[in-house]
Amino acid sequence: MAASFVYSLCSYVCKAAVKTTSLEIPEVLSLKIKELLNDTYKEGPFSLYVKPEDVVVKSIENAQDVVQHILYLLPDATLHAEELEIIASKISDIVELADVSVTLAENVLAILDYVLLQEIEDENLRKITNSILKMTEEMGYKVTYTGRNMSVITTSLALLVLRPDPGLFGGLAFGIASYNRGVDLKISVQEDPFRKVLASVFLPKSLKNFLGIEYSDPDKRSKIQFKFFGTTSLFLDDSLTMERLNTYVVSASIENASIQNLNEPVTVTLHHIDQNRGNAAVHCVFWDFGKNNGLGGWNTSGCEMEYTDMNYTICFCNHLTHFGVLLDLARTEIDVTHDHILTLISYAGCGASSLFLGITLMTYLTLEKVRRDNPSKILLNLCAALLMLNVVFLTNSWLTSFNQPGLCITMAMLLHYFLLAAFTWMCLESVHFYLAIVKVFNVYVPKYILKCCIAGWGIPAIVITLVLIINKDFYGNGSLSKSHPYSNFCWIQDNTVFYISVVAYFFLIFLMNTAMFITVLLQIHSVKTRTQKTSRFWKRGALQDLKSAFSLMFLLGLTWGFAFFAWGAVRIFFLYLFSIFNTLQGFFIFVFHCLMKDEVVKQCRVHFCWGRFRLSSYADWSGSGATAGSSPKHLNHRSPSQALWSLHSIGTSSTFNASHDFSRYKF
Repeated sequence: MAASFVYSLCSYVCKAAVKTTSLEIPEVLSLKIKELLNDTYKEGPFSLYVKPEDVVVKSIENAQDVVQHILYLLPDATLHAEELEIIASKISDIVELADVSVTLAENVLAILDYVLLQEIEDENLRKITNSILKMTEEMGYKVTYTGRNMSVITTSLALLVLRPDPGLFGGLAFGIASYNRGVDLKISVQEDPFRKVLASVFLPKSLKNFLGIEYSDPDKRSKIQFKFFGTTSLFLDDSLTMERLNTYVVSASIENASIQNLNEPVTVTLHHIDQNRGNAAVHCVFWDFGKNNGLGGWNTSGCEMEYTDMNYTICFCNHLTHFGVLLDLARTEIDVTHDHILTLISYAGCGASSLFLGITLMTYLTLEKVRRDNPSKILLNLCAALLMLNVVFLTNSWLTSFNQPGLCITMAMLLHYFLLAAFTWMCLESVHFYLAIVKVFNVYVPKYILKCCIAGWGIPAIVITLVLIINKDFYGNGSLSKSHPYSNFCWIQDNTVFYISVVAYFFLIFLMNTAMFITVLLQIHSVKTRTQKTSRFWKRGALQDLKSAFSLMFLLGLTWGFAFFAWGAVRIFFLYLFSIFNTLQGFFIFVFHCLMKDEVVKQCRVHFCWGRFRLSSYADWSGSGATAGSSPKHLNHRSPSQALWSLHSIGTSSTFNASHDFSRYKF
């Protein structure tokens, strides 16, 4: 502490005296003083504790001495709240000067650059955020330079000031083409908007009205200032709970003009720091100086998201200020460990489902008598859609590694198509249950299965075609991210397309299937209540009803609803449920519709077994088999008890035989 105070006092007094008397102190003397202090005081590094009144900024030359002194002390300084306030105070004094030289501006930004790259307590930095932003903007307009523009670049900060000709102004874009922390910070200026840069702001032609009249003297023209902050540490907002800043910050302003409520918006393009691979919601925001009791914070007013994908977000804003993009933490990516485990579960489950779906398809296609009725035909189409969905998913990552854009688009399109097809066939299962079990009156549907096939395979094809017509680049792939190293695959890259064509599509089907599921369970309960006193046929345990419920749940895809509960504290738990039950959907279909279905088991024993397991005759169930083998022309609606027996017969196993009073119900 004493060394810092003595040195700073000696250095400043000596240099101030030199400036006053027009004398010069040899550099050797300055070095000797520094060496003496370093040799004398060994108790620790220099501190930045210099009271503001000890060093007063009076002129550009004096200001240069102050910033050089601060730069000298920074590497060995411990930046606490008091030190940060001193730095902010000195910079504020410098900005109050009438003019600021380019060299002085470079030194000031160098100080800020060093401070922002340090690990400083958030609370201490929050107190000086607004003052730093205001001071840097004011300093930019006070910098004296010759020519049309001036730029200052440090390792993480960039400042550009220019004087455009109002008569020739047709729009202007400022962009940071590339940036690696500490190196390669490059500024670009052009008249047209940038397509893909790290950060850019495009000012529309309508801002010409704010540049003033056409002065022949360029020094009298209004200046435009652009700034880039290659660190997020300065922009902390205590009010954010489920969001975080996922881009660097860029700003634009016009000298002596308050730009608000523009009819033609300002276009802000920002590259994500972390890839948005989870289709998380993003919000275009600006820094509101008055938020959080004057400490500042992010605000969405006047900014809207125009486009976003895994890597970029484009915002339209009706004003000029500091811009950024917030990522919704409620849907942010999970950590690497959980991601790895969930990926392994998904691949293992999809592999198992593919195997059992293939067995189910082969069984039904081989055994003619079990595939003749409508429920079995719908089940075959659902199994085919799920099998193709699993196969495309399992091969997606491998094919992605070839880095072929056309192949990637094809895989993403196929994955999208078979996912929608699976959803659609689940919905058709629900519709069929409604027509066959719930609806009272007879329904005649000519070419019933053909119409189901047109809907089940045609509707997803229409959706995919529309997406491709609008923009085939909605499908694609992004590079691996540190937080998602195991989930690289080709998929939908646009959030809007994803929410409309996948989330909304499934949500409607999920609501319909859930309503059907509840209706069927109520129908079961109602029929049992009316018949259990008069017929021993219904004297079964709760286990059979539970089997029916599970069969319906997997058949209608209700387990996909776990995704809607994957939020907040229980997010990881429901993600595991979602991954386990959905990837094993094909396995459960095999269990409930092959292993636990009497007709299929008996047919397999007749055709595939030998020895004591082979059935040489199945006359005891030929009546039901013959009925099942007939091709129905319409949906025969019988009594509720018959309909309920059909549900248990085709949905799960029957633990009892159908009597002559309850022939097998034909869907």
